[in-house]
Amino acid sequence: MPTITDFFATAKEALALDPRLTYRRAEPLASEPQLASQRLQAALAGELTSLVYTFAQYHQAHEGIPEAYDINVALDGNHQPQAVLYTENVYIHLFNEVSAKEAQRFGLSLADWQAQYRTELALRSDSEMVIIEHFRVLYPF
Repeated sequence: MPTITDFFATAKEALALDPRLTYRRAEPLASEPQLASQRLQAALAGELTSLVYTFAQYHQAHEGIPEAYDINVALDGNHQPQAVLYTENVYIHLFNEVSAKEAQRFGLSLADWQAQYRTELALRSDSEMVIIEHFRVLYPF
């Protein structure tokens, strides 16, 4: 498997991007390896176009929150580079203020979205801040 640097160089060449362009993050789409691989496959199939994180996750890791126009490398569950993602939009909401329309972007009803992510994000309160990142796959195309 190529290194992240080599993978990104190949993607930039295929996309005819500025060779000086860099990526912001290289990480799996979930912390658990099997879920990361499942989400990656869903993203590659065009079935997953949004991710959700807690604001606290980023604050504790001392990382900047995702920003619109970020270019990122998505890794599979084995930390191998598989895709280049482009962040289209980022929204910050209280968990309990996420709309039904937003939940639909995840292919879920609002009730199902809340149940899934309340557990997955290990929320202590429904008033915690969440970050919703909307992206599209640039490479492979």
